[in-house]
Amino acid sequence: MLWDPCKRITFQFIRFVKERCVPSFHSAGEPIAISLDTRGRLVHTNALHMILMWRGDLAFDTLTVGSGNHIISLLQKELSEMTLDVGSVIDDIEERKCDLVNRIGNTIDVWRIAINTRIQYSDSSYNYTSKNEEMLWNKETWNLKLLGNDKVRPYWPLTKKYDIDKWIANWTAMKYDIFLCGGNDAKCIQEFATKVKEVNSEIQLDIKFAYIGNNKKAKSLVKNISGYALTSNNAEYLWFWTRLRSALLSRINYLNKTGRIEDEDKIYLGLQKLLAYEAKSTTFGAWVLLSKGEEVVACDLGDKMMRVMNAYQK
Repeated sequence: MLWDPCKRITFQFIRFVKERCVPSFHSAGEPIAISLDTRGRLVHTNALHMILMWRGDLAFDTLTVGSGNHIISLLQKELSEMTLDVGSVIDDIEERKCDLVNRIGNTIDVWRIAINTRIQYSDSSYNYTSKNEEMLWNKETWNLKLLGNDKVRPYWPLTKKYDIDKWIANWTAMKYDIFLCGGNDAKCIQEFATKVKEVNSEIQLDIKFAYIGNNKKAKSLVKNISGYALTSNNAEYLWFWTRLRSALLSRINYLNKTGRIEDEDKIYLGLQKLLAYEAKSTTFGAWVLLSKGEEVVACDLGDKMMRVMNAYQK
């Protein structure tokens, strides 16, 4: 920004954010998303994790986003004030300012159209309130579909369906036996993928196997064996695991508000285990999750799950 945004915001609102919102959720310098209703009342002190968890299934209010003319006017004024003495040095300064303003205006228009399109096509009555977060979690159970972001709409321009979301949606719908694997022990992961392929061939079952970790060697090996591994770029991996982390934090908030115990909650325990297995500092070599359709059967370290595969026919 060419100006200090704090100078454009009233002191009362800044104090409201610092006193009411920041102390509750803003820890370790992480970003937050405060949600206000149309009257400016606080309805969620940090809706960020709720947005990431159910992104695409949550609607904005039925208001449309304006053209941004006010922002453009402020920008033109600021540019004029900042370049008063530059004309004698840069001959084409006016053309450059005009080009900058036009590019920013076009960007705002694209953003506005995208948001208004999302509003137009949304078929959900949800919004970003603590009450709706609680309502959404009331409907959820610990199952494989919870890990896939199947709620993303094709017309929501800021998100996309990654391969892992499509795999989970399709495989759970077909009620396949599904193995999801992660970790950095490429040899163990290769052996497990090979065993799955062998069992598939022997007993004519369509068992699905996918590697959802970030080890490049493991990805390459699994793709050669089963064909299913996250893409080589980090975007899909980061989005998948960031969303699960947000799901865990949102679930913790829900459990605290409803007075439930974390260690007795299957969703909390399931998400916590997966995130611990795939953490950067983890010492776990490989891990595997088994589900039958959407029902999670087991999730454990690679060597233990290999014993499951060796006895699979029994």
